[in-house]
Amino acid sequence: MLLIGVGAGMPWAIMDDLDVNVVPKYRAGMGTGIFNTARVAGEGVTLAIVSVMLAAQFLRTLGIPQTALTSPPVSLQTEVIRVLIHFRPP
Repeated sequence: MLLIGVGAGMPWAIMDDLDVNVVPKYRAGMGTGIFNTARVAGEGVTLAIVSVMLAAQFLRTLGIPQTALTSPPVSLQTEVIRVLIHFRPP
């Protein structure tokens, strides 16, 4: 994870410098704003995707059937509680 974090973080300084240099000086604030907006939006989408993947893995590990995911939320909540009560780590 450290390697991924360092590798993902390295280009930010270069791109941050680049977004200011490709626009005229009087529009440097706009360039920075667009870059930061795109960066935060991308991070938000990435966080949502990773959260869904982790939730799916969590449910799979607990052995919750996929039918519980398509049922109303109350039955999913009931199923999660039932499994957690009787869960024994492998």
